[in-house]
Amino acid sequence: MVVKHHISHDFGGIPLEELMTNDKGSIIEIVFDNDFYFDLTLELAHKIHYDYVNFTNDNQQEFVRAIEAIEKYENGEYDYLFNNVGEFINFLSKGPVACGIGGEERVAFLKQQPVIEYFESSQSFKAYRQHEIGKLLQLSGEEQAELEYSSLKKIQSLIFNHKEIRIWYDKNPNSIIGFCYLCKLLETYTGKIYVMDISIVKDFISSEDCEYDSWEEVANFYDDEFIKLLEVKNELSDSDKCKYAEIWKKIEKENSNERIVICNDTDFSIVSK
Repeated sequence: MVVKHHISHDFGGIPLEELMTNDKGSIIEIVFDNDFYFDLTLELAHKIHYDYVNFTNDNQQEFVRAIEAIEKYENGEYDYLFNNVGEFINFLSKGPVACGIGGEERVAFLKQQPVIEYFESSQSFKAYRQHEIGKLLQLSGEEQAELEYSSLKKIQSLIFNHKEIRIWYDKNPNSIIGFCYLCKLLETYTGKIYVMDISIVKDFISSEDCEYDSWEEVANFYDDEFIKLLEVKNELSDSDKCKYAEIWKKIEKENSNERIVICNDTDFSIVSK
């Protein structure tokens, strides 16, 4: 089934400067992958551009604002959008967690892990247009521990300064386990929480093959159609938030060094080894 979405092109007289600055009332996007972090930010810019290009309103003042917005997009002046996307980079599929992220036992475990490749995306649209999309880093175990801890702190700052958040998780084990961790973190959060489970892709993407494992894959292959997904707000119920928070509490209690995620059509399970 392909769900048809109505995309509003009427900005209701909202001043351009309000649309193009980070606002504490705006929705914050949370992702678990650095590549998708950049892709999603780019899609948010495309969405603004798309809405203005398809703008239909006889109001001359709003038409002028639409032209200004398009020019800003073409000039790569949407870097503020990077402030609206947070990346929770974690390695929670491995290692002790009862001590918490940044805890002594967990840091000691991660320090013993082998070097991994990590692509650090650019946070500039101008750099992107000059094909400077980022750099490939070699992260030691100690650097992985530092990245996980600093990533969490940034997410905490974003979450509790905004009234709405949208979490994009896919089939990557660290994404799913990280989602459960966030549900525990958000137990007392009173704002709106929306969830983008990758299984919804089949309702929006016109493709014979909709079995995708990561959001990055979807963003790379379906640029125009991805805009429709930015209209989706599937609210996380209190009961579901509690359910996933309980999964994290069980992981904490087991405190094993390895976790396996098993995905099915509608949900997932996590097994500690």
